Amino acid sequence: ALFGSGNRWTARSSVHRPDKKTLHAGQSLGPNPTDRARPGSKLHLLVDQHGMPLGAHLVGANVHDSHLVSATLEAMVIERPAPCDGQEQNLCLDKGYDYPRVKSEVEALSYQPNIRSRGEEKIERDARSFAPKRWVVERTNAWLKAFHAVRTRYCCYARNFMALVNLACSIILLRSCSSFHAG
Repeated sequence: ALFGSGNRWTARSSVHRPDKKTLHAGQSLGPNPTDRARPGSKLHLLVDQHGMPLGAHLVGANVHDSHLVSATLEAMVIERPAPCDGQEQNLCLDKGYDYPRVKSEVEALSYQPNIRSRGEEKIERDARSFAPKRWVVERTNAWLKAFHAVRTRYCCYARNFMALVNLACSIILLRSCSSFHAG
């Protein structure tokens, strides 16, 4: 099972913006709707069920998350296993992705969409039939934010910033493998 944006699979995180004097057009910056329209960007992560980063996609802060499903899935650097007939590959998404076009887009990519519906009431802790998975994405986001160059975006060029993000993801995976083999 893969987990991505919103409450389940991609961790959205606002990244600090470079100085306005050094902005370059087309560098994944857009007016941040929550920060007085200052230029900013969002990093979307695709993680597996254990929180290991599989891919990252950088966009401007003003791009709605539901438009980034395919782009985030295409950013996966590890080859996806072929879907088996008896075993579904799930993709968990939050309410922000509850649109018919997103469901059809996810199904076209051979994933089983698990999208919480807008307007659906919050399920009480005792009545849940499954454990919440948002903490997996949030933990991976916290691991990424431990790298100062990722937490505060100093790079003006998107490709340089994404190189730092990919390096940080590689270090996270390396640390996970070394702790797995050590234990």
